[in-house]
Amino acid sequence: MCSTQSLPRSIDPICQRMAQHFSNRPGNYLAFFSSYAYLQHVLDAFRQRYPHIVTVEQSAGMSESERAGFLARFTEQSNQVGFCVLGGAFGEGIDLPGERLVGAFITTLGLPAKTPVNEEISVECNNDLVESMTMPISIPDCRK
Repeated sequence: MCSTQSLPRSIDPICQRMAQHFSNRPGNYLAFFSSYAYLQHVLDAFRQRYPHIVTVEQSAGMSESERAGFLARFTEQSNQVGFCVLGGAFGEGIDLPGERLVGAFITTLGLPAKTPVNEEISVECNNDLVESMTMPISIPDCRK
């Protein structure tokens, strides 16, 4: 499908946008991704391009104490980006008040379900219009 083809092209713009927001407003951020694989691709690129920005990552199968330790790193004085999976342990029900969390990045491939209609649409992914629609979309200043 066309969305998976855009994955390598999406990594640099995502990293740049995250680093730009972090530079403009240092603090604690959570970055959410649609899978551990996508998280790892972006995390590797982000760490390589921006080694001065502290990163922490969610890992699959974290114990309760590991999850608590992950969240404990987000203090009023820390500045970092936590990489997490959408729908994972940190996707909802966490409370990081005040400066413990100043923003979030939500990135997903937005892959549609495999259906006959979607398969027909995917054939059209080679034209310029659909190609331009596969780039990441951002909503600046989205706040809770």
